[in-house]
This record gives sequence, structure tokens and C-alpha cells, in this order.
Amino acid sequence: MHPVDPLRLLSDRRLSFFDEIFGTTVGFSHVGQLSQRKKMSKENESQRTEIPGYINQLSIQLNRWQLRLQTLNERKKELAAEIGGIQKVA
Repeated sequence: MHPVDPLRLLSDRRLSFFDEIFGTTVGFSHVGQLSQRKKMSKENESQRTEIPGYINQLSIQLNRWQLRLQTLNERKKELAAEIGGIQKVA
């Protein structure tokens, strides 16, 4: 069973009421659809502007991890060289 949308039900009833009185379609359901589309467009724009910020934030974090990996690799080489030197002496 589908949930009942009270606003749509109200819009449909208004539409029927005006159809009966004026013999024409006023289009209240279109007003609701337009309002909903405007809300969706606003939310879409908001999310669209958030995405570049997330990308920049993640790019900065990726750069930090790459630098950390580079530091760890350099340290690994240093330690390997030290171990090699100690083994030659022993």
C-alpha cells in the first residue's frame, strides 16, 4: 500500500473544487510540483557547490599521505643502510 501524501490529496481536492465551480482547471497540483522542483533545484545547487570543497579537502589529505609515505620510504632506506653497516662490522 502506498503512503498518502496529504498535500497532494489537498491539492487534488482544491483542483476538483475549482473545476466544479469555475469549470476550468486552475492547476494547484502544478504549483506544488513547481515548488517541489524549486526545492530540489536549490538542494542540488547546494550539493553542487559542496563537492569542490570535498575534493579540495581530500586532495590535501592525499598530498599529506603521499608526503608521509615518502618520508617512511626514506626512513626505510636509511634503516636498511644502517642494518647493512652493522652486519658488515659484526
